[in-house]
Amino acid sequence: MKVQNRIFRNQPDYLFVIVRRSPDWKPNSLDATPPATERVSVTQVASYGEAYDDLIRCNRLALRMAKPYWAVIETPGATL
Repeated sequence: MKVQNRIFRNQPDYLFVIVRRSPDWKPNSLDATPPATERVSVTQVASYGEAYDDLIRCNRLALRMAKPYWAVIETPGATL
């Protein structure tokens, strides 16, 4: 019998990733994903809602302070 309960899996539900964005890329929304970029930080998260709140907060701050970083949410095994 295979156990399919997510508690027993070792894989996170989502990854909250901070990337370095290129200077010529301009986002059209706070949840836009930049083209292939360098990953600066990867954090495992279980809740998409919580990760999305952090994403909006981080990206709003990045735009306000003109930082070269951008937050994205991805599923495990996905590529930017």
